[in-house]
Amino acid sequence: MVALLEERARATEKLEAEANKAYASFLADIIDNYGPRLRDVINRLAMVDCLQSFAAVAKERQTYVRPKFTDDETLEIVGGRHPIVETLLERPCIANSIRFGGQRPGGEPCKIITGPNMGGKSSTTKMVALIAVMAQVGSFVPAEAVTMGILDGIMTRMGGTILTFMRPSYVKYSRTNSLGRTGQRSIDVHGRDGRDQPDTGEEHVSESCHPRRARSRDVHF
Repeated sequence: MVALLEERARATEKLEAEANKAYASFLADIIDNYGPRLRDVINRLAMVDCLQSFAAVAKERQTYVRPKFTDDETLEIVGGRHPIVETLLERPCIANSIRFGGQRPGGEPCKIITGPNMGGKSSTTKMVALIAVMAQVGSFVPAEAVTMGILDGIMTRMGGTILTFMRPSYVKYSRTNSLGRTGQRSIDVHGRDGRDQPDTGEEHVSESCHPRRARSRDVHF
């Protein structure tokens, strides 16, 4: 009886190995002969799924609007809301407006968003980046109105925990390096990091590149 059980175990192991080998050969054959075609079909289905999701959101969320694009560097959000915060909250989300660029007063390229801890500063700065991304990929956005030019990049650094124990020189280098990759058609979104004073290099790069910047700062009472 023991010999029969051992023989069955060896046969099962051999059968499993042969099955895995056959399945691997089957997959390799599909990849070799149909890989590019399947990849193209999958990409097209993913695009259709994405566009269908945009359409569903635009229809279901009556408070979402179609963004308006311009040829200049304006980025204006009227009554904008953080899409995730708005979805999770059981009460109405507080809307915020912000404007970068343009000829009207208040269109300065740099905004400092300040207030008490847990006051919504990071949510507001993230809202700017999220609405910009949603608009540029073709979605309706959670706002009363959005007017913006095409962006070539969004640089972010949010949260105060990641860099808390890093040397000040590294923090300044990382921040200045990110600014050096931005331009007039970029957004630089930074949260608090416990080091409120930017160095001279960061100020110089910021003045040279002129990215639109939203930064949050705590106010302690």
